[in-house]
Amino acid sequence: MFAKQKLSSAIAIALGASVAALAPMQSANADSAFFPHVVVSPTVTTIVSVINTGDNNYFPNGDDEGTNLHYRLFYKDAADNTSACDEVNVYRSTSYNDIQTIDLGGVFGADTLGVLFNDPSFYNDWMAPNQSYALGQNRAPMRGYLLVDNAESGTLTVTGEAFVFEFANGATWGYEAYSAPGEVTAGAPEFDYGFAASRSPAQVAIMPFDQITTAFMVTPVDTDMTDGDGVASIKLGDLSGGNSYVLFDRDESQVSGTVPRTVQCVGRINAEDLLTAGALEEVPDGGWGNLWNYVGSPTASTCGSSSIESCNEAAVVIKLEYGVEVFDDEPMIGVFNNAFTIRPSDVD
Repeated sequence: MFAKQKLSSAIAIALGASVAALAPMQSANADSAFFPHVVVSPTVTTIVSVINTGDNNYFPNGDDEGTNLHYRLFYKDAADNTSACDEVNVYRSTSYNDIQTIDLGGVFGADTLGVLFNDPSFYNDWMAPNQSYALGQNRAPMRGYLLVDNAESGTLTVTGEAFVFEFANGATWGYEAYSAPGEVTAGAPEFDYGFAASRSPAQVAIMPFDQITTAFMVTPVDTDMTDGDGVASIKLGDLSGGNSYVLFDRDESQVSGTVPRTVQCVGRINAEDLLTAGALEEVPDGGWGNLWNYVGSPTASTCGSSSIESCNEAAVVIKLEYGVEVFDDEPMIGVFNNAFTIRPSDVD
C-alpha cells in the first residue's frame, strides 16, 4: 500500500497556511490534555488516543452540558522552527468514559473521519458529515501540538497517548499526554503546562553522527498554551550554562563550540546543529553533554539575570534517535528508532 523508503530520508522530511475558522470559545472551566508533538507528512502520521472520563462536555457553540470535546491543533510547516503556529479549533463528539483513537493525518481511517479501530458510533455518535477528526489532513508536511478539553473543573478527566508513525517502514515513537485540571480557583490559568517543561540541564548521550541521527523535538510551554507562539531555546553547554565545553567525547575529553537554537511554538533541532563545525569534527563518535532549555533570550526581566542558569525550564523536549542499515559499524536489517521525553525536574 505504501512505497517503502529509507527511514533516514522519510523521517527527515516529516520531523524535520491559513487559520481555520475559529470555533466558539468554551466556558471558563476546562480539564485538558496536552499532546506536545504531532507530525504529519507524506510518510509519517500521528495516532492520538483521547480518553474522556468527564460527563460535563460541550455543545458546538461552547456551552457546557453538551456532548463534544474541544480540539485545538496548533501547527505550522514541519521545517519551520521560528514562526508562530496557526490553529484549527473545533468541537467533536464524545461521551462519558469514551476513548477515541484518531489518525491526525487521515492516512488510516480515511473512510471513518480519521477514527480508528471499529468505533461503533453508538454512545459517542461521532459519525457525521464534515466532522473529521483528522485535523492535520491536507496540511502536510506539518508539525504542531494538540490540546483537547472538556467542561469539567478541578479534576483530570481528559487523558491520552500518542505515537508518531513512520508507516512506510513501520517505525514509531510515542509518549503519554500531559493533563491539567480546569480552573480550581477564580482567575487560575486554564491551559497552564509550564509544569511539563523538561528538566534543565539534562545529561544526554549523543550517538555517532555518521550512523545515527539524533534530534530534539522542542515545544515551548508556559501558563497559556492557547496562543501558539511560545518561545524557548536549547543548547549544549557546561554545568553553569556557559560555553566552556559543549560535549565530552568518548575518551572523557572536553570539546568546546556550542550553538544555541531558538524555537517558536514547536520545532525540531538536530544534535549536530547544536555544535560548531569545528566541534563536530572533534566528536564524530558522539559523546555526552548537558542539554539546557530556557526562555528565548535570558535577561534580568525574564530570568532575574542574563545567566541561563537562572532561567526556569521552558520547553518539553523529546529526544529522538534513528538509523538504518548499520549500527556500531555492523550491517543490520531494518531500522533503529528510539525516542523518550526528558522528564520534568520534579519527577523522580
